[in-house]
Amino acid sequence: MPRKTKPPPAKKKPRLTDRERGRIEGLHEGGVSGWDIARITARSRDTVRRVISPSSPSTRRNTSEKAPLPSSPTARPGSRANSGQGEKSAAKLKTDLKLSVSVRTIQRTLSRVDWLVYSKMENTLPLKSEDMLARKAWASAMLARKDAGAVWVTIIFSDEKKWNLDGPDSFQRYWRDLRQPPRQTKRRQAEGGSVMVWVAFSSLSKSPLAVLVGKQNSDDYVYTVSEYLFPFAHLNYGTGFIYQQDNASIPASKRTEEFFAEQDVNVLDRPSKSPDLNPIENLWSIISRKVYGNGKQFDSVAQLKAALFEAWALFPTPC
Repeated sequence: MPRKTKPPPAKKKPRLTDRERGRIEGLHEGGVSGWDIARITARSRDTVRRVISPSSPSTRRNTSEKAPLPSSPTARPGSRANSGQGEKSAAKLKTDLKLSVSVRTIQRTLSRVDWLVYSKMENTLPLKSEDMLARKAWASAMLARKDAGAVWVTIIFSDEKKWNLDGPDSFQRYWRDLRQPPRQTKRRQAEGGSVMVWVAFSSLSKSPLAVLVGKQNSDDYVYTVSEYLFPFAHLNYGTGFIYQQDNASIPASKRTEEFFAEQDVNVLDRPSKSPDLNPIENLWSIISRKVYGNGKQFDSVAQLKAALFEAWALFPTPC
C-alpha cells in the first residue's frame, strides 16, 4: 500500500505592515466586526484580535512564535527602560539592552506600563536658575497676599496672537480612512496672510476682540487698551481691577508705563519667560481648536477674521 504523503506545510503569511495594521484599526474604530475585518483584509481572526486588543490575554501570541520576554522582572523592557527617563525609542532600547525580542514586542510591553505614555515633547522657554527663582518668588508672593483667595477674581489677563491662513502645524493631523485618498493641506511658499488680534478676559467677562493692523508701537498699544480694555474693565470692576499683560517690549515701554501711571492702573508684575503664568494661553488653545478644527485653512484674511470673531463670540461669559 503506497505511503500517504504529508501535505506541504501551510505557507506562513508575511508580517503585518504598518499600512495593514492602520487599516485594521481604522475598520475597527469604524464599527466593522472582527469577522468582517478578517475577510476584508484577508487576515486571520487571531491576527485581527491581536491588533485591536493587543493587551488582552486571549490574543497574545503563543510563546513558541516569538522569543519570550526576559523572565526576570528587572530585565523586562518596561523596567529597564525606567533608567533612561523615557528619552529612548523602542528600537534604541532593543539595541542598548541587547534584547532578543522584536521592537514591536517592546512597544507592546511599554504600552502596558500604566505610568508610561507615548507623548509629544512640549516646547518650553530655556530657563536659567535666576528665572526659576524669580518664578518661585512670584508664586510665593501671590500666595502670601492677604487677599490671595479673592485677588484672582479682580485680575484681567490680556495678550495678542498672530493667526495664519494656513493654520498651525499641530492641527494638521487626523485619523485617515485608508480606503480613501489622503487629505492634503495647503502650504504657501511664502508665509501667506495672517491676522494679529488682542483680547482680554477675566473671571467675570471678556473684552471685544481687537484686530491689530500693521506693525504696532507703544502709541498703538495705548490706543488698544483705551478703546478695548477700559470700557470692559470699568463696566465690570470700576477702577478696582488688576491688569496683567505680557512682557514684550511695547507693553513694557516707558510710554506705556507712563500711560498706566496717569490712568492709575494697577499692573501686575510677572517674571520674564513665564507665559504659562497667564491663563490666556489656555484660552488661545480653545480658540485655536475652534478656528482650525479638522485641519481648517483659509483662502483670505477676511475669512480668517470672520472665523476668529465667531470663535470669540462663542466663548462663554463669565469665563
